Amino acid sequence: MMKVVLVALDAKYIHSNLAIRYLESYYNYHYYDDVPVNIVKREFTINQQISDIVASLYEDKADLIGFSCYIWNIEMVIKVVRNFKKIAPNVKIVLGGPEVSYDSTNYLNEYPEIDYIICGEGEQAFADLVRVLCDKKSKESQELSLPRSIGYRNQLIGGIEAAVTEGRIEDLQDIPSPYSDFDSQLFQHRIIYYEASRGCPYSCQYCLSSADRGVRFFPIERVKKDLLTFIQAEVKQVKFVDRTFNCAPKYALEVFKWIIKHNRGKTNFHFEISADLLSDDMISFLNQAPHGLFQFEIGVQSTNEQTLSAIQRKTNLKQLKNNVLRLQLGSNIHQHLDLIVGLPHEDYLSFAESFNEVYELRPDKLQMGFLKVLKGSGMHRRANEYGFIYTAEAPYEIMQNNDLSYDEVIKLKGIEHVLDHYYNSHQFDQSILYLTHRLSLSPFMFYEQLAAFCKERGFFKRAHSQASMYQNLFDFASYMFERQYETTSALNDIPVARRNILIVESKLIIREIMKFDFIRLSPHGKLPSFMEAYYQDDFKIRKQNFMSDIANIERYFPQYADINMRNLSKRVHLECFKVDVMGSQQVGEYVYLFVYHDDPLQFKRADCYDVTSVFMNKNS
Repeated sequence: MMKVVLVALDAKYIHSNLAIRYLESYYNYHYYDDVPVNIVKREFTINQQISDIVASLYEDKADLIGFSCYIWNIEMVIKVVRNFKKIAPNVKIVLGGPEVSYDSTNYLNEYPEIDYIICGEGEQAFADLVRVLCDKKSKESQELSLPRSIGYRNQLIGGIEAAVTEGRIEDLQDIPSPYSDFDSQLFQHRIIYYEASRGCPYSCQYCLSSADRGVRFFPIERVKKDLLTFIQAEVKQVKFVDRTFNCAPKYALEVFKWIIKHNRGKTNFHFEISADLLSDDMISFLNQAPHGLFQFEIGVQSTNEQTLSAIQRKTNLKQLKNNVLRLQLGSNIHQHLDLIVGLPHEDYLSFAESFNEVYELRPDKLQMGFLKVLKGSGMHRRANEYGFIYTAEAPYEIMQNNDLSYDEVIKLKGIEHVLDHYYNSHQFDQSILYLTHRLSLSPFMFYEQLAAFCKERGFFKRAHSQASMYQNLFDFASYMFERQYETTSALNDIPVARRNILIVESKLIIREIMKFDFIRLSPHGKLPSFMEAYYQDDFKIRKQNFMSDIANIERYFPQYADINMRNLSKRVHLECFKVDVMGSQQVGEYVYLFVYHDDPLQFKRADCYDVTSVFMNKNS
């Protein structure tokens, strides 16, 4: 029996590869009875040693090994293949996936270790290749008769038989579930990648989906069956890879309703959607969904109309913004909004405007991606027109173009770094909100200034502990306050002594706000050294009285009513502050209560309450 090993080199261990599961399930469902083949799946990560991967594959003693190829793993795939072929030259190697589909001839010419490349959708083409190789092996034939979607070296013509990206299965009902042999233990702590459709109704020129024609949907009953398997296994997250999940609203709504009906409160579902397509009824429905069940990724990419026209992205920006804000009213769905750096006609100032417009929507995560000039995309075909200069190796990331210099790209990289660490991490929500307002800076200018400060201090060149990130932000705030008061003092003739008092007060306020952020996310973390913890002499007695008061328990944390005091302290925390962090930011004495969540789908760690009056009066 012929042995086939399907290999995935994932970015992280928690990721799962969808492609190799499709190949295995399709062949076994349609062709195993006619041509039995032993198919084995192997998943590694790009962080593993090449020698270890090669050794593992060698011990499999396969006849054919297939690799799933993407921009983030192709370099590793090539290294594994070249080294493997040195010790197993007779094992056939087949590559497939988006990275090689549009450049098969060049890959075959450059790397003689590759025997076949599948272009486009691989299920049918892979099955045909395996059947042909089995037939060739049994008949000792030297001739190959392969579909046009497979590139290979044709011995009869003495050269490369180029492939055409025609691999496509029109009726997705012919493709069985890639998770028919689902192992709940294998996926317990991993992300499940899943799709309910293929293709996209749009033609965005930076995306490979623009090369596909229309949208095809998997039978919805099969989708429901798979999702029930994931829900019952209580997997952490199911990430739909559909390019625009809500392009067919009725289909999307039925899936949403089904998930809500069968939800167990353990699994989160991630979807890429177009917010401007959401109807009033859909938004009203989604606003009632269980907290944390759904997570939406919304591609804005740019708010520059000329840019959107150039990349052929049809977006009603006004409707998109309105719907994003309306979805936020439910406070139950995490929204990730995306921007792309390096698109045509988007210079530095224009990108700053796009950034500010999207930032003002206050998404849960604002993702700054850098254009990848993908083979097969419209941006790749028009690279010269737009002056794209991008990395020679995958991921083919933009370095500069007609509108954006390399110096500016470097600055934007720094901004992306601090944005991810300080905004997207949600460790500094109140601190960032206060500073952007207090310093009278636009969001983009704030992160631009912060990135410049971090670069000057060498912040990007070292690993960041949680404490060091807080210290760095406090140092930045102190620097900005001092610079701001030096300027205003000179303009308004403020005495030096008064200026120094204002600076000290400003530092106190931001320090207390940062302490609030830290405690909200870290119930048992040790406060960074620059933060001050202080308590009245009788604080412990007051705290015990407060925590055991039945009225307080019923009002603030009834879910923990039956927990003893020792365990309660792990879920409920009282802290004194010198500033009214939750209100006016006035200096004084305040006490806040932090109630932490056990629910794995809760995105913020604690609910916060100002209990100053209750704490002071009832326990006085």
